[in-house]
Amino acid sequence: MTGVTVALFQELESDMEGRIIEAEANRLKRTKRQRAEGGGRTPELTMRNQLLLSVIWLRRYPTHEVLGYLFGVSDSTVSRIKDRLLPLLAASGRDTMRMPDPGRKHRRTLDELLGETPELAVIIDTFEQRVQRHRDPQTADKYYSGKKKQHTLKSQVAIDECTGLFVDVSASVPGPTADITLLKQSQLLERLPPGVGALGDLGYV
Repeated sequence: MTGVTVALFQELESDMEGRIIEAEANRLKRTKRQRAEGGGRTPELTMRNQLLLSVIWLRRYPTHEVLGYLFGVSDSTVSRIKDRLLPLLAASGRDTMRMPDPGRKHRRTLDELLGETPELAVIIDTFEQRVQRHRDPQTADKYYSGKKKQHTLKSQVAIDECTGLFVDVSASVPGPTADITLLKQSQLLERLPPGVGALGDLGYV
């Protein structure tokens, strides 16, 4: 998905780590602070994943929604990460992997990313994310997952067997939804390119 080798990404990570830490320290020391130090948001992604998110943006220009699904964060978090890291990459001359920006109206969707990275097989799996309990008991019951013992949303992901990269993420559904039901609703199998197979666990039988 990035077109960047593991070795090159590790080199980039090593070079940028100190710059990112320094920039964050300077931000926290700014004169007009809204909060006491340590009182802001807790980072939702590791530094490595923030850097990976930025590289995927520069190479593929997906929508913020797509990046949010891929990394399990909100659109606003994607925007904050980009606003912090892209200027650092540019200032250090480490954004040379940048591809031409197609513009806001031409950001890539999940289906487009899937079509651009066809492989022999994708691995399908689901994960659940905890959500706040709804005030209405009947609505809350729809989201209570007996497996997780909490209220959750479930999402389905498809992973490239060769590279380990995400190629598709479904819309979220209530946690108790069966894996096979979500698979059918997503129509992922119908959207796979010809010749591409799918692998899953017993939850899809």
